[in-house]
Amino acid sequence: MEEESSECHGHITSLAVRTHLKLGLATKLMTAAQNAMEQVYGAEYVSLHVRKSHRAAFKLYTKTLGYKIHDVEAKYYADGKDAYDMRKQLKGKSGHSHGHGHGHGHHHHHGGGCCSGEAAKVEGGGKGERKAAATAAE
Repeated sequence: MEEESSECHGHITSLAVRTHLKLGLATKLMTAAQNAMEQVYGAEYVSLHVRKSHRAAFKLYTKTLGYKIHDVEAKYYADGKDAYDMRKQLKGKSGHSHGHGHGHGHHHHHGGGCCSGEAAKVEGGGKGERKAAATAAE
């Protein structure tokens, strides 16, 4: 189970490219979702889970997109398989502060404002969503 964080963050809940493989579509979708989480919601990082055995997705997230393993979630999937809990720090937030302290109280965000303690989710085209997400190819 993911621990609660006082940082505003996005979470990719689902991503699947079933046809037109090897055209960079997954990379483009992930990059667009990450950019929206950062620019619109002021997310400080993006998290996702990926099946430990899914080598292609793991390579995409680590080598192409720059995600790092944060933790391992034992028996995360319904079939009992483990998942990597992965995170990517968003460049606009790494090492910069507005003088409000770390993780306490007020956060200053550009654009549409953040999730007030909730994870930002960017799903399907829901423009009116207050939450922002996108699940990694599992």
